[in-house]
Amino acid sequence: SGPIFSLDKKGRNKKEGILEDGVMISETNFEYYETGQKMREISSDYDKDRMLALMVETRWYKTGQKESENKDKGNGESSFTDWYLNGQKKWELKRNKDGKEIIKKWNEDGSVKE
Repeated sequence: SGPIFSLDKKGRNKKEGILEDGVMISETNFEYYETGQKMREISSDYDKDRMLALMVETRWYKTGQKESENKDKGNGESSFTDWYLNGQKKWELKRNKDGKEIIKKWNEDGSVKE
């Protein structure tokens, strides 16, 4: 039991996690651009039955600006968000347990898309 990690060839964090009684209950995987800037991070947390309780995937542009974030709670609830390169929100989708979706969209200047 306890924290674990692995590094890539350049010494950057490649994977980290937490073991409980020999079972992975949390893990995060990292990917990088050649420049060293973080490109993608995927985190997963599991319940006692090893069922997905929460998954979050985040992506970044090469500039370091957040590009997208997707969250899945493992129970049907999820959300997806994308950003423009300038940092303004592009769109957001939220889904509840019943599958109902709410979608919002914005223009690059931050104004609401009609």
